[in-house]
Amino acid sequence: MRGSEITFDPNGSQLWRDLRRWQLRVFYPNRFRRLQDHCRNHRCIFVHIPKCAGTSIAKSLFGGDVGHRNLAAYHLLLDEADFASCFKFTFVRNPWEIGR
Repeated sequence: MRGSEITFDPNGSQLWRDLRRWQLRVFYPNRFRRLQDHCRNHRCIFVHIPKCAGTSIAKSLFGGDVGHRNLAAYHLLLDEADFASCFKFTFVRNPWEIGR
């Protein structure tokens, strides 16, 4: 089998997810713990989409900025039970307003 035929899907591999979660816990322990505590305390995940007033929404709801993480990043960082139990939401702009 040639090397070009071997494919590795990091999103589908549990081993990859565990390794990446371990790296984040080791190299960024405060950031990782703060994110877990935030999700456990508020029981929600806010996906911040750039240029949609996400910083203002995060400050008013959570008292600070939550960063620009996508849903896959939260799924990677949180345990399965925590991720499944959190309410997930985001805000988007009206696309028709952009052209005006």
